[in-house]
Amino acid sequence: MSKPIFYSKQPTKTIAASLTILSNCLLITAKVMAASYCGSVSILSEAIHSGMDLLSALITFFAIRLSIRPADDSYPFGYGKFENVSALLEGILLLAASMIIMKEAVLKIIFPVKAEDTFLALVVMILSAIVNALLSAYLYKAAKRENSAALAADASHLKADVYTSAGVAIGILLMKVTGIPVFDPIIAIIVSLIITREAWYLSKNALIPLLDAGLSPNDRLKIEEIMERFQGKIINYHDVKTRIAGHETYINLHVTLDKNVTVKESHALGEFIVSELELAIKNTHVSIHIDSF
Repeated sequence: MSKPIFYSKQPTKTIAASLTILSNCLLITAKVMAASYCGSVSILSEAIHSGMDLLSALITFFAIRLSIRPADDSYPFGYGKFENVSALLEGILLLAASMIIMKEAVLKIIFPVKAEDTFLALVVMILSAIVNALLSAYLYKAAKRENSAALAADASHLKADVYTSAGVAIGILLMKVTGIPVFDPIIAIIVSLIITREAWYLSKNALIPLLDAGLSPNDRLKIEEIMERFQGKIINYHDVKTRIAGHETYINLHVTLDKNVTVKESHALGEFIVSELELAIKNTHVSIHIDSF
């Protein structure tokens, strides 16, 4: 069953997700107003991007609330993979956003329209980059602390927003200096390509845990190092299987002991191994099968 301590993560995770929702609402409003006033497709592309981020943030918010529920008869391994499902959906939404932006940009190249009031557009983009940079840094820290795939996905979104907002600002400056309106849709196309790349990596990283892939090489090395400490007390260990579900990690392994070891001694040793593994790898559930030889 899930550990009660996981309930303490709910405030941290939901507060982080709530901040993302609020931030995106404010930025969408500012970008849509600026895009409407200036007639800039690159700013509109940023508004669409933020709109998808808002939808992603809402998905993340509810996925987190589901993922922290304790294991039950229906889900004996817990609800952690809701976070991975959330991250995969976010990747799909980002891909859809990039396609919409690409379409609008191509239309602007075919039918160019000169943007007006570049100062307002620059202010909105610079503020957007600053807000997203600060929030992204906060979410990355929260995601690492809570081992949350959903928060990491949101942080990745916002980090991409920083680059795209900066790119749009550069495009606006180029358009202002040169007087060539095509810079606006060209930057929008670059934004679309950046978002597509982000969507690919986000979807791939979300899908891996859903397919029950094992732990990273670094974590597997931790397991090996810990088990090496017990070489004088066990004959060997084998059939190590690992997987990740949201913020939780599961480790299953077999340990072979001498047949003369008592049941009490084997249980004590097993509990000691479990405690060492759970201490080394965050949010870990360990299951050990004792074999006698």
